[in-house]
Amino acid sequence: MKNEETLMTLRNMGQNLSDLKQNMCDWQMKNEKLKRTIRRLEKETTGLEQTEKALHMVTGHAHQNIQALQNMVDEQKSLLRKLQEDRRGELMFILMSEIVKQDKDGNFKIDDSEVNGVIEGIRASGLFGVNEKLFKAAVRKHDRQIKGVCEICRSAISPQSEDHKVDEKNQIIW
Repeated sequence: MKNEETLMTLRNMGQNLSDLKQNMCDWQMKNEKLKRTIRRLEKETTGLEQTEKALHMVTGHAHQNIQALQNMVDEQKSLLRKLQEDRRGELMFILMSEIVKQDKDGNFKIDDSEVNGVIEGIRASGLFGVNEKLFKAAVRKHDRQIKGVCEICRSAISPQSEDHKVDEKNQIIW
């Protein structure tokens, strides 16, 4: 009976892994679509900002027109920020999927061989770079717990203020 339960658990884990892989592929396709949309919106936002500046110089007194244009620019910027936030969520999902996939023994800790697999998976995604030495040190600092590794990833994709920017050579994931 115990062997049957173990076999069923292993089958379920295999199915879950398969589902995660499929989800990861789906998210990667969505991510590519979002990247194209973000690039298009960035171009539109840049164009609107340049138009706003030109109109301000030409019209001088046409404050209402400029204000309407400013509102449009602000709306575009807001939309762009929302798209970037959605993208960060998708990127976090991809990182989390890779971490969970590499926890081969399911103990919610990342041992040395699993850390190497996570690093390889992050690099293989083509979406991120990783400083192997800093990543391994950070994993050890978090007692190899998956929760700590996820926090490393979360902080890596969170937007950083100008006051708290991390020097490129000290970035764990970029």
